[in-house]
Amino acid sequence: MVQRTAAAVVALLACVGALSACGSSDKDAGAGGSGGGGSITVAGFGGAYGDAEKAAYYDPFTKATGIKVKILQAEPSLGAVELQVKRKNVIWDIAELAGPDQITACSNGSLEKVDYKQVRKADLAAGKGFECGIVSSSFTEGIGYRTDKLHKPPTWQDFFDTQRFPGKRTMEKYIQDGTLEYALLGDGVAKEGLYPLDLDRAIRKMEGLGDDLVLVDSLAQASQLLSSGDAAMIQTASGRIIPLKNAGLPVDFAPIGLRADSAFTIPKGAKNAANAQKFLAFIASCASCSQTMARLTAYSGPNKNGADGLSAAQKALLPTSPTVIAQAPAQDNQWWSENGAKAQAAFDKFANR
Repeated sequence: MVQRTAAAVVALLACVGALSACGSSDKDAGAGGSGGGGSITVAGFGGAYGDAEKAAYYDPFTKATGIKVKILQAEPSLGAVELQVKRKNVIWDIAELAGPDQITACSNGSLEKVDYKQVRKADLAAGKGFECGIVSSSFTEGIGYRTDKLHKPPTWQDFFDTQRFPGKRTMEKYIQDGTLEYALLGDGVAKEGLYPLDLDRAIRKMEGLGDDLVLVDSLAQASQLLSSGDAAMIQTASGRIIPLKNAGLPVDFAPIGLRADSAFTIPKGAKNAANAQKFLAFIASCASCSQTMARLTAYSGPNKNGADGLSAAQKALLPTSPTVIAQAPAQDNQWWSENGAKAQAAFDKFANR
């Protein structure tokens, strides 16, 4: 959904040495952020997605509790969280992590456990609560495309067919968003047979795009190239295309990529962990928060009633839609947690060729 590069870890090194530039512990919150005020620092991703999270989660939380939310566009990642914890200088109270990263960080002790005495499991949709996190969004990736260049929704085979569908196309350097899976789908692998990923085959397929492939650092960068017409198709997520469509641009979205999750987590040793637990408890029980997220992005939030009140068209884009489920494979978080380093090494060799 979003890019979390090694550059984010490098930037974090500077942040740890100069907290005033990148967010600080909230002294006004008191030790552990005891209730009735104070603040939390959230590491988020910015852009249209960050705006949606602010409207859906952060502003309602502050209104309900008086706890301020300091939002940092910090590209949270597994490496960045591990670095803070290792140095015992945790500057984030909430870090949003991709599904595989959340599993790894939890298993290696880099995250606080969710306090299910506060978080009401009965309010959560199935599969939205983890040992060390609460789903921030369940989303569907796919292909964003220019409707003035393609007259019907493309498939992944179309994405890799530069003869019939000329033009630049973008794929993410953050490969946990499905870059390798989409290459395999484009090469004819059935969605039920994706895992374990055939890394060599995926790399060969991407090599076939030649100069028509643009590797991007973020989905925001991909959106810019689609908006300008410099790319005909992009690997993206529904929440990135909806704002462009609403702005009147000739773009649309084919929901045929991975169905995946990201999660709000609390890094081990967070200075305002008590307020962070209150945040997790709030979004778990806030049905209107998940409903707002769904309307703005077509992403599902954690609350079990998050689709209530949505139009049929809005529900059709959610990752829970039967139509989406039939087209979009579920990401295998466990495979990525166990094989991510090997997959990244194979991709980096290709990207740096």
